[in-house]
Amino acid sequence: MDFEVGDRSEATFLKLYARLLEAQRYVSDAYRVYEWLPQNRHVAGKGLEANRNEGLHSVLLDKLNRLHRRTKGYSKSVTMLRDSIALVCLRLGFV
Repeated sequence: MDFEVGDRSEATFLKLYARLLEAQRYVSDAYRVYEWLPQNRHVAGKGLEANRNEGLHSVLLDKLNRLHRRTKGYSKSVTMLRDSIALVCLRLGFV
């Protein structure tokens, strides 16, 4: 598992893609930048497997005030966001 902090642009995705190991399967929503993934190993859509990704996103939103714009803990620092996400993933055993 890996992540990249940024917008949903192709440039942000390519930074992440450069670090991804050769996975047996990639699961994503059907967003256009994921066309870079190998089609024979890419599962796109809103099915059960994509819901697991959305579940992780929900946990991050719940655990990190830094992701909520209207809280005192909100952070614009990319370094702080990246480090905070990594800590939550480690603590919850996602890595």
